[in-house]
Amino acid sequence: MELGRAPRGSAGPLLAPPLVPHCSFPWIDPPTIGMTETRHPRWMSLCLLAAGAYHLLWGGLTVLWPDWLFSLTGLEPPRYPFIWQCVGMIVGVYGIGYLAAARDPLRHWPIVLVGLLGKIFGPLGYLGGILQGTVPAAFGVTLPTNDLIWWVPFAMILWHAGRQNQVVADREPLSQQAAAPGELREGPAICYPPAKHGGSRRLSPAVDGLRHSP
Repeated sequence: MELGRAPRGSAGPLLAPPLVPHCSFPWIDPPTIGMTETRHPRWMSLCLLAAGAYHLLWGGLTVLWPDWLFSLTGLEPPRYPFIWQCVGMIVGVYGIGYLAAARDPLRHWPIVLVGLLGKIFGPLGYLGGILQGTVPAAFGVTLPTNDLIWWVPFAMILWHAGRQNQVVADREPLSQQAAAPGELREGPAICYPPAKHGGSRRLSPAVDGLRHSP
């Protein structure tokens, strides 16, 4: 301990806090090699925010008013509207997923992938229904806004995510140079001197011996 100067009016000198070296235990503190922040262009987040808002609006409208699309296209309303309301619920859940992925699109690329697959299979199913004569052509009035306009931005997000994952994979050999946790457990703790509060500080002989040991 060291004696410090007491402020005016105090009874006596103040005792400085004891010196405790900062120790890092490799087997407790895992190495951070290979852990990178997922940086992404701003347009990706804006795109997913727009997709989330649109799908929540479309899904909510369909749940509350399941006949709106049929009234818009002049088709006969569904006999069992609750089935169409379930479709609206699914679309709304997609919107929640897009809003969640907007914070970090490259890290949450599986959500984008699932969305893109749905936007590809949906139009394919519509085209198959047209060819078979089981789906009215007017039913595809919302295909451009529901599916087609999202193909390119979603595909670009997935492409960027694939490139980033490749960069991380290329850096993995660096992380393999670190010792395995079992090997680190056998070694001593790595200790560093505490911050200076004034005057010179030295480590204890035991800690200093660890620092200079081979």
